[in-house]
Amino acid sequence: MLIEKVKSIPGWLHDVAGHATTALLAYQTQMGRSGPVVEIGVFGGRYLALLADQANAAGDRTIGIDIYIYIDEETVLKNLQSVGIATGSVSLVRADSTGLDAAAFLAMSGGKPRFVSVDGDHAANAVYRDLMIVRDTMARDGICAIDDFLNPLAFGVNEGVNRLFFEGASGELRPVCYTGGKLFVAFPEHVERYQSVLEAFAREDLSVPETARFRELAAQNRAYVMQPLFGHEVLVIGER
Repeated sequence: MLIEKVKSIPGWLHDVAGHATTALLAYQTQMGRSGPVVEIGVFGGRYLALLADQANAAGDRTIGIDIYIYIDEETVLKNLQSVGIATGSVSLVRADSTGLDAAAFLAMSGGKPRFVSVDGDHAANAVYRDLMIVRDTMARDGICAIDDFLNPLAFGVNEGVNRLFFEGASGELRPVCYTGGKLFVAFPEHVERYQSVLEAFAREDLSVPETARFRELAAQNRAYVMQPLFGHEVLVIGER
């Protein structure tokens, strides 16, 4: 299984977040949704491999934006190929995302992304700027994964996300789900359908302990798995 294979690639990814991401991208493909899939902050390419696998299946492009000072582009492509990912439709762009505006980001992406992963510079201002780019460029039916939210080793991410919502800069972005260290956000008219996709995954998946925990908590009290965040109900999968 690809989620097991990508563990050979440097980086960090909770299994449940990988499975949830795969479920979201597969749902988009089933619904006939196409468009670029973008990651800000690639490192070794562990998460990018999952994104590229799903994008390739739908005939879509994958774009990885990074400064590539720790692991270079050639190595990332070799990492993807090592787990069986065809890289012909993968573009790695060397850029500091915090220096981009919406027009530059769209030019790099080749259109409005249907999925964006924000995992670049974890400083609060950088996260804030990356999320404003997402707000201004993501397709209306797209979804964004913000990595390291609530991670005590990455307080800058929490501060950046909190600023976005509390300062009113989030536009129409709404939180959808928190699982495996990732906060997923989308535009309001698509929140419920994405929550339904993720809840179906959590109820049916038997491969990771977080989904078993979700089923246990949901049976005790629905409020344990639907929590308020920034004034909206968020699905929570697998937390204590």
